[in-house]
Amino acid sequence: MAGSYIKIKTLSKDSFKIILGIYRDCNGISISLSENVHIYPAETQASLARDLTLSRTLVRPVSFTCKSQKNVCQGGRFPFGIEENRFEGIAVVNKL
Repeated sequence: MAGSYIKIKTLSKDSFKIILGIYRDCNGISISLSENVHIYPAETQASLARDLTLSRTLVRPVSFTCKSQKNVCQGGRFPFGIEENRFEGIAVVNKL
């Protein structure tokens, strides 16, 4: 993994969209079609914790070469490449 990020967007008072971005080296690790995150409300018992499966919604190469030159992620000759993979899911807090 070359890097990652997580975003949380409020949809309503008890629903949140979880967005996980993972940057991978195309010469390195493979990546799955879904990822799991472990969530629980901060002021409740740990027994209410749940796993949330996030589905992959985006795969795109991160371009750092000239537009005419494709990197390894794009099937090109440039030997290096980074790919962004985005995963999303909805967490409903009142179900925790």
